[in-house]
Amino acid sequence: MLHLIRTVRRLSRIFPIFLILLQFMPASNVAAEDKAAKKVAVLPFEMHAPSSMAYLQDGLRDMLASRLAANGGAIIIEHGKIDGLLKEPGKLLQQGEAVELASRLGLDYIVTGSLTSLGGSMSLDARVFGRDSSFEPMSFYATAAQENEVVEAINQLSWDIAAQVFGATPPAAVAQAKAVPPAPAAEDDAMAPFKTEHPDKAYREQSPVQTTGMASPLIMPQAIGSMQGFTKTQNVDFLLRGMDIGDVDGNGKLDVVMADRQTIYAYHLQDNKLAQFATVEMPARSKIHAVSLGDLDGNGRAEIYISAADDYKPYSWAYEWDGSRLDIVLEDIPWYIRVLNIPGQGSVLAGQRGGQDSQPEGRISMPDYVNLFEFALADVTGNGAHEIVGISRADRIYVIRPDGSILWVSDEYYGGTSRYIGEDYGQVARVGVDVNSTRSSDVIGREGSGKRIYIPSRIIAMDVNGDGKDDVIVNKNLSYASRHIEGYKSFKTGEIHAMAWNGIALSDIWQTKKIDGYIPDFQFLPVADRENRARLFVGLVLSTGWTSSITGGESTTLMYDVELAGEKEAAEEAKN
Repeated sequence: MLHLIRTVRRLSRIFPIFLILLQFMPASNVAAEDKAAKKVAVLPFEMHAPSSMAYLQDGLRDMLASRLAANGGAIIIEHGKIDGLLKEPGKLLQQGEAVELASRLGLDYIVTGSLTSLGGSMSLDARVFGRDSSFEPMSFYATAAQENEVVEAINQLSWDIAAQVFGATPPAAVAQAKAVPPAPAAEDDAMAPFKTEHPDKAYREQSPVQTTGMASPLIMPQAIGSMQGFTKTQNVDFLLRGMDIGDVDGNGKLDVVMADRQTIYAYHLQDNKLAQFATVEMPARSKIHAVSLGDLDGNGRAEIYISAADDYKPYSWAYEWDGSRLDIVLEDIPWYIRVLNIPGQGSVLAGQRGGQDSQPEGRISMPDYVNLFEFALADVTGNGAHEIVGISRADRIYVIRPDGSILWVSDEYYGGTSRYIGEDYGQVARVGVDVNSTRSSDVIGREGSGKRIYIPSRIIAMDVNGDGKDDVIVNKNLSYASRHIEGYKSFKTGEIHAMAWNGIALSDIWQTKKIDGYIPDFQFLPVADRENRARLFVGLVLSTGWTSSITGGESTTLMYDVELAGEKEAAEEAKN
């Protein structure tokens, strides 16, 4: 049912023409503009945080405004003059909305911001828009490990904006991001909420309710390995649909590739910051539903494989970095595609439902209820054979023996995403899954007979606990309604689970604590230069709901450093 596709580079090439437009202005005019104070509006922060932290919203806004005035010499417009013009105060603006607002009020810049609280740590994201669309929006980012460090983070954020937008020269200590923030002026009322603990916070600390804290972002039923906390990248202003991690440019360092419905974004990962170095806009008919990376031609640069489709059939693509841009490797092919790891063989390109122009090299035998995106091959039982581990369209994990018989099906729900293929029942067959011929429909589920086929996140097979058997890592988006109301997929929180075969079932080795947001994709990779170390990358959508596709949203990436079990830990675990 599933074919392997030969990756053939096209012989013909369309060479890009680079046009550089230089605008010259008299030096005196430029100098005059630089000296003029800029009129700036700071909008209310968008809060991705518990309601008990709502008191921070106004304080953050006021503090950033006062710091931009002090550090960058900006003229800050009164909040009251702009708040009445906002359709939804506390919601991030898109560029068109910001430009219109700035033009209407005669502003030079508009600053929007958001605070994200995850597991006790916080991040501050800001975007600066100009008065016209020729100004490329600029993004800024700062973090606070705990609530009492927000003041330092907002100070650093203000200096970054003042330096890059207004041309201010920050103090050397601040520029190195290690400075202690200056003592606030007596008249700086924005500092007041941060001088003492908020009553809500004090109440929570006295409450007998147990809190997770920051001791470890993992829950570990089996005492193996450890977790050293997690970090977060800055937010990006699109709804994440798929992601993967790999060395795209061949420099020996990991890059992050993310995609929304229509666009691919490639980023260098510099500490915990994303630095975009390439982007590709897909044709309108190629709606992205899966992203996977793999160096299948062995040249040291991972290709980017994009599985995409319209409402009727696939139109997939592949790209590779050529030193200056992402070049086409596969163009508009009539296959659903993904990079698949076959134990003992390595990574291959697997595809499903090809047309006459495709070039299959082999076939993988699969039960007819399993489609391309729903499984991984792994030896979870340790018997030397490769079981099929999948997530059904009923969001249950199942394990299938090599002979096709079902070994185990989970009671709990796992997986769950809002990305899908097709629009009506007639398109289900085009995906390559005939739900009417499902042999084990009573166990696997018949949810594929609806209007859409939803694509689960990846399933990763890796020996996490050092016992010589493959373990399974999956996501778990939490939503009761999404699994009981047809056509409704909305997830507010999620988790990542690592599971091992205990002889009769898959059981948790560890799981992340609950993450506020929707997890469309993730990746788990060994750290190349550290033995028994791995890193978990979690793609997270912060704004969800049925209006997100209209109003836009924010996404981010969480990174957990995990210590895998060594031989000693594995031996102790085996005794237990």
